[in-house]
This record gives sequence, C-alpha cells and structure tokens, in this order.
Amino acid sequence: LEQKQKAFPRFYFVSNAKLLTILSQGSDPLAMNAYYENVFDAIQYVEHDKKDKTIIHKIHGDGGDGHEVIPFIKPVKAVGNIEDWLTTILNTMRLTLKYHARSCAAGVFEARSDPSNKLRPLVDSNIAQFALLAIQIMWTYETQTALEQCKTNANAMYSNALKQKNVLEEMQKWCLQNLGTKVNRRKIETLVTVHVHQRDIADELYRLVKINKIQDENDFD
Repeated sequence: LEQKQKAFPRFYFVSNAKLLTILSQGSDPLAMNAYYENVFDAIQYVEHDKKDKTIIHKIHGDGGDGHEVIPFIKPVKAVGNIEDWLTTILNTMRLTLKYHARSCAAGVFEARSDPSNKLRPLVDSNIAQFALLAIQIMWTYETQTALEQCKTNANAMYSNALKQKNVLEEMQKWCLQNLGTKVNRRKIETLVTVHVHQRDIADELYRLVKINKIQDENDFD
C-alpha cells in the first residue's frame, strides 16, 4: 500500500480498507467513480466514452441537479496501473483549469467595458470558480488603475467606487430572475456576497483619498 501511496499521494487520505477495494478494482476504470470524492475535492464522478470505457472526457462536480461539468482539454486514457492514470487525470485537471483561467481572464476586459450587457454572458459561460475569478480580476484591475491615477485625476477613486456599485446592482438584479438550478443560484449569490465586500472596500478607499489619507498605490507599502 505504501508503494501505491507514494506513487499517488492522495491515496494517503483514503483508509487502508477503502484503498484495498480501489486497488482490487483497478482493472475496471468505471469502478473508480464510486471513490473520486475520496481523493479529489468536490468531484462526484468522471464521464467515460460510451464506446471505450478507458477514455475519460469530463469531470462532474457534486451538487446534484445542475452540477458543474468540465470537459478535459484532452481525453485521459485510463489504462495501466490505477495510480498512474489517476496521476494523469490530476495533471490534465491542472492543464484544463489553467486553460479556462486564461480564457476567463481574456473575457474580463470585454465585460468591464459594458457590464450591463457583457458581464452576465461571461459569468454564465464559466463555472463558479472562474466566474468569481473574473469578478476579482475586474475589481483588482479597476481599483489598482484608480489608485495609480489618484494624483492626476481627482475623480479616479470616486469613479471606481461608482463602477463597483453599478456592478453589484447589476448582479443583484440577476438574483430576482429565474436562475434555474440551486447550484447556479448559489453561484450568483456567492458573486453578490463577495462583491458587497469589494464595493465596501472601494467606498472606503474613496473616503481615504478624499481626506488625503491615500495619495497613490504606494501608500500601502
């Protein structure tokens, strides 16, 4: 068992009894679907090719109806020792998430130009993790830019505080709509909750600039 755990360290989080069961069924990739939640966080199961069960195409998150589904950027071949192809799954997950993170970040600058019309498509096209990342990137970029402009633009922080207020109001409107599944509603409500804090920070920064407690981005060193 120790050899298998060294090869795939996430096996250390599985009891010996359960690990023995997993290893005994290692020749059947479909059998692992009952145990993914023991070695990966928030993953319910993976989706295999209908014709070839050794090919894995997608990750399915937990949460029931409307749960998040993430297609791998390339299929994973579940052949050989189970610890080896689980490692391949882990590495492919990382590559897939990096790809989606880059794609999400690229969409931020289009969304920030017109949040009323372009922010919702960006949020809807990404899972919760990256929708939140998009909002965080947008807030960070706009707040940093405003701080850098404080000395030359007296209204920079006021404009930023107003932007964050408008983004929050836009997302609050979504909560009044039919968002479909509980998973999607939780995603939108999380974005709103986090951005309430972001708006409050933007308001506080504006207040500090107004009373000359902050003059530029270097005042935080």
